[in-house]
Amino acid sequence: MKTRPLAVAVALAALLALALPALAAVPPYDPADDPLLGLKSGFCGAGRALLGARAPVAADYSWDVLHATLHFAPNFGAQTLSGTVQFDSEAVSDGLAQVTLDFSDLMVVDAVRQDGAPVAWTHAADQIAVTLAGPLAAGTPFSLELEFHGSPGSSGFGSFTWTDHAGTPLLATLSEPEGARDWWPCKDVPDEKFTADLYYRVPSQYSAPGPGLLQSVTDNGDGTSTWHWQENYLINSYLIALTVTNYAHYTDWYVSAGGDSLPIENYVYPENYSNSVEDLSITPTAIALMDSLFGAYPFMDEKYGHMTFHWAGAMEHQTCTSMGNIVLGGGHFYDRIVVHELTHQWFGDAVT
Repeated sequence: MKTRPLAVAVALAALLALALPALAAVPPYDPADDPLLGLKSGFCGAGRALLGARAPVAADYSWDVLHATLHFAPNFGAQTLSGTVQFDSEAVSDGLAQVTLDFSDLMVVDAVRQDGAPVAWTHAADQIAVTLAGPLAAGTPFSLELEFHGSPGSSGFGSFTWTDHAGTPLLATLSEPEGARDWWPCKDVPDEKFTADLYYRVPSQYSAPGPGLLQSVTDNGDGTSTWHWQENYLINSYLIALTVTNYAHYTDWYVSAGGDSLPIENYVYPENYSNSVEDLSITPTAIALMDSLFGAYPFMDEKYGHMTFHWAGAMEHQTCTSMGNIVLGGGHFYDRIVVHELTHQWFGDAVT
């Protein structure tokens, strides 16, 4: 049955009015009063220019990444990043002899191993070409591990940024659409999806939220702690974020009509805690609305949440949206952005 767009729009507007009563107290939207517009236009213009100048992604579909184990260790003093990535993979093409990944030439590849043994590789034009130990038949599993370090550049909308808030250092990433390669070796295409374990080694006074479920926070005894997140739903490279600062953390809850509970883990700037709690309080009601429109929240076995960052807007990182601090003013002025990013969990994350 075909449904007229106007009827759908009217129905959606009615549901929003019922489900989000806080919107009733918000004054009518006037673009002249919106501080985001000028900031966002600047970001978008710079993003288009940078993306247009970049080398194309490798888009190597001759092999498939099934699971990624990612270790990241940012150095705030030197503003560098080191790490390792391991891809548990499978050959797609018969006779697979070489694989290609995306990785910025500004970064340094230290080692490449296949199934634990060193293999030959080259790194040029923002790509790593790895010569496998021998041709692989289609369907053959293999592991690829890379060590790397460097000072990441930043492209697009700010793929890797060192900044601060209220005098406290902040590291934030926003890799959409092809900026993940600026800071880690990957297949930087949206349709390469995999499960992941992520290990963020950060200063112990800071928090490092991430996708999926938190498995542990381990004190390393050297002033750093390692946050281990596990994402058991499929994810792609640009939906992975590394965002680190002195967050204040609190948990809200959504309970579905069937009685299933979903934690909403929010990591916000401590100096803006009260405003953040107020503006993000609509999240459970918004999830209920999206559930009624699109079906159950697609990551119901894990979590949803937010992590504050410096950007003028927000980004739908999987299960943990990056939310610009400017959005969280305490007056529900940007409720539409909270709902917009939530909707991306269905369309943009689960469906990419």
